[in-house]
This record gives sequence, structure tokens and C-alpha cells, in this order.
Amino acid sequence: MLSLTEIYRDLHQHPELCYQEIRTAAVVTRELTALGLTPKTGIARTGVIADIVRGSGKTIALRADMDALPILEQTGLDYASLEAGKMHACGHDSHTTMLIGAARLLMEESFSGTIRLVFQPAEESHGDDPDLKSGAQRMLEAGAYTGVDAAVALHNEPSLAVGVLGMCDAEIMGCCLDFKIVVHGLSAHAGAEPERGIDAIVIGSSIVLQAQTLVSRYVAPLDAGVVSFGVIQGGRAENIVADELILRGTIRAMKLSTAQNLQQRLEQIAKGIATAHGATLEFIATPILPSTFNNPSINAALKNTALELGLSIQTIEPSLGVEDFAYISQQIPSAYAMLGSSVTGFKQYGLHHSMVRCHEDILPIGAALLAKTALHLL
Repeated sequence: MLSLTEIYRDLHQHPELCYQEIRTAAVVTRELTALGLTPKTGIARTGVIADIVRGSGKTIALRADMDALPILEQTGLDYASLEAGKMHACGHDSHTTMLIGAARLLMEESFSGTIRLVFQPAEESHGDDPDLKSGAQRMLEAGAYTGVDAAVALHNEPSLAVGVLGMCDAEIMGCCLDFKIVVHGLSAHAGAEPERGIDAIVIGSSIVLQAQTLVSRYVAPLDAGVVSFGVIQGGRAENIVADELILRGTIRAMKLSTAQNLQQRLEQIAKGIATAHGATLEFIATPILPSTFNNPSINAALKNTALELGLSIQTIEPSLGVEDFAYISQQIPSAYAMLGSSVTGFKQYGLHHSMVRCHEDILPIGAALLAKTALHLL
């Protein structure tokens, strides 16, 4: 039987993107089968689930995500990615390994109930999903959480030391929606006859500037919200009035109502500016990904287990980063926390960076924390 470190390094060397986790799922299936379990494969395309059943009782789900990112790894590790342009820069390889480790520990335990191991694809994005749905959404639809009484997930966090668990009551991750605005103007000669055109660039610029007032004037001072534009595309030549401009960006908030308000206000402002200039406008937004919410009792069970294992608890601020475990936490009482993974002796980089490292000491820590929390919840 391979050690957790060997499994982790193997997964790290072979990262797979959203809904492409075929090899990763095969490794998971191999390890679970070796324990005597009967994993179900092909859930939400590449997901894997397996139940450890000991009589009747509650069902507790432990979730790990499996996908990597389209990033060229530059860590220089002996076990660096062998897949060009792909990297486990968010540490999902460690999450998968920790859940395999939890399964090993649980197979030696006596309890009453069911512990469901959920290995999920496509947390980072919807990939090529035709309906733009993430792995958590598809796993829910596939019945991976049917009958589940509580769910728990961990995420490695390189800004925290090994042995520290970052926890937050209520919302720990925010809401998110991405938007696309297309301004349709009218082309004309930009030097000789600009008055005959409708300049999509000028209109788009006004939208970007006016959008900067949304948070300051439509979000309560003690609430949190962000409206950011990341892409602006338009124009064909320096002497032609642009007849089309595309703006793309993101809205983040801690509360669903705030995200909905910002979306509505942005659309109103954008369409109003376009109409004032005689242009037309399309506003397209993705469905809002809700906040990741920690249920008080499930969160308390996770905290108490961490303390029993000798971990230090650090209260962290909620983040406007997002996590598709949110879909699960909105339907099932859940707990989600950040497990310190800082590697000493190296410059520390954040998640999604080409140089980020994950301390291998967290593998047995995370495995024990998941397993014992599940037992406490039963």
C-alpha cells in the first residue's frame, strides 16, 4: 500500500483540469477498492463516491475536490507537474490524499451510521459543462448527497502554519457572479465625421467609471461588495468610431441580497448610459454562486475535534474568494475550514500561484481531522 506522501506526489505530478480528472479518479478508485470498499465512479462525469457503512444511523459526507489549474508550475520540486501548463496550484491533490487517508482510518473504526466519501471534479470552474455548472452542482444533481445529514470539507491554506486550523462562523466565502456587457454603437470615420457614429468605447468607458459608485452608494458601509472589470475589448482601427465594445467582470459580495442588488444596479446603469447615447446593450450574467456557510453545530464539532487533535484554532476573516462547496452548504448543514500548509524555509506564495507549495505534513493531519470529525458527528 502506498503511503499518503507517495499518493500525493503522484497526483501532484499528474494534474488534470475540470471534468478531465480521469487518472485522478482511477487512483482514488484503486485506493478505495484496496480498502475493501465499492466505489461508484463516473459521478458527474469523473467524480467518485464510496460509503463506509456500519449499521443504521446518520450519514456524514466528507468532500475533497480533485481538479487542477491551467498554470505552468515553477516550484522546481522533484515531483513537479509532468503535464505542461497544468498544476495543482490550489492543493486539491492534498485534499484528495487527505480523504483517502481518512478512509483508511475510518475502516479501522467502529461506529453506527454511514460515512460517505465524496471525490468531486471541477471545483475551479465549470470547464466545458454545457450548462456552466460546477462539479458540486453536478454531484448534487447526481445524488451524491442524497440522505446526507452533514458535510465537511477542508482546504489547505499556505498563509497559515502547519498545525493551525483557520475557522470562521457563518459565511466563510462570498457570493460571486461574472458578467458580460456588449455595447452596440455605430461606426463612422473617427477623424472626419465622428458625429455620424455612436462610439461604443466612450459609452463603455462611462459604464466602467459609473460602476465605481455602486459599492460606495448602494452597499451598506458594514457590508462587503466588489465590482471589478477584468476585460475590455473593442475597436478595429484608430480612425474608426468603434461600433462594439465588450466589457467583462465580476461581482463579489458576502450576502446574496447584496450580490443581487449590485447586479441589478449595474445592469440599470449600463443600459441607461447606452440609451442616453443612442446605443443598445446586452447584459449577460452567470447565475450567482452563493456564499459558503458554516452551520454552527457542524462547525463546533469540527473545532472541538481539531482541539482534541492538538491543532491551534485561528479565527479568520471571511473571504470574497469563492468555493463551490457553497452549493452543498446551502442545502446541507456543513463546515468548511482552512488547514495551515505553510512550508518553512521558502518564500510563501498564495494559492493559484505557479510557485505555491503545500507542506506534506498536513496529509495525516487532514486525514485524522476529517475522520474524527465524521465520527463525532455520528
